[in-house]
Amino acid sequence: MIVREALEEYLAAKRPEMRHKTMSEARRILGYFSDFCTERGIELDHIRPRIIYEYTDFLCENRHSKQGGTLSSHTVFLHTTLIKAFLAWCTQDEEFEEYVRPSMVGKIKKPRQDKFVVETFTRDHIDALLKACDTGKTTSEKINTYLRDRNRAIVMLLVDTGIRAAELCGLRMKYLNLSPTDPHIRVFGKNDKWREIGLGERCRKELRRFVRKHRNNERGTDAFVFRTRRDEPLEVRALIGIINQLGHDAGIQGVRCSPHTFRHSYAVAFMRESQDIYRLSKLMGHSSIRITENYLKSFTQQDARRGAVSPLDAAF
Repeated sequence: MIVREALEEYLAAKRPEMRHKTMSEARRILGYFSDFCTERGIELDHIRPRIIYEYTDFLCENRHSKQGGTLSSHTVFLHTTLIKAFLAWCTQDEEFEEYVRPSMVGKIKKPRQDKFVVETFTRDHIDALLKACDTGKTTSEKINTYLRDRNRAIVMLLVDTGIRAAELCGLRMKYLNLSPTDPHIRVFGKNDKWREIGLGERCRKELRRFVRKHRNNERGTDAFVFRTRRDEPLEVRALIGIINQLGHDAGIQGVRCSPHTFRHSYAVAFMRESQDIYRLSKLMGHSSIRITENYLKSFTQQDARRGAVSPLDAAF
């Protein structure tokens, strides 16, 4: 049985439950493995753990990161994880189960991942990013005013809520509650789950000014909150470009300026104030505490000590 045929059936079966971006990534990565097998005459029933290890060695020797360097341990781990998931599916499918044994799949060991700590934004970084929003980029003062107000609202919202890039881009006017008594947003996250996240006063006022000035006629509607200068819905790729450009204009170094860095920064800042990882996990839309812990690798022992509550003082 040819690997590519099984792979196409796997992707077709998984399409309804995978997001478009996830599907594209899976097709790309598994396509590399399929090509590797085709070039060496490896069919589905020939695959053993040794083949997977040979593939990852080949991957490290022949492919490079986007920056031109060697592939990270996280990338190699992702390749192995997707291949193992594909093979595990084959053991459960009536057409392919005769070619792949569950015991073989269980013997495939995932490579170790290097520990990687995402540096988070400081107060000075955030101040610099907000100041960078004031830089006009077009000859139209009206557009410059909109972009300035939009970008300030985006930065403040990312800082204050830690929402994902896709959640910010998908945020609609009817999911904004900017009343002073219970300000919050409602977002549609991963695994098709809704959640509500409260807003601080500074963020509430910035969003309220932005809405009143640029979206006043669309309050409570399905209209997207953030749009491009051409009045089109803001996409994730465009948002990444906006944050990257703001970081460049702000002269920030040593910290990756991306929407995801705001998410890490939010997690660390929240823990410094409350140290309630269960509440943080809910607010971030994680399915387990273990995922939340990955965002707290830069949360130090000193951070934990300084914010710790004294049970003696509090309860006795």
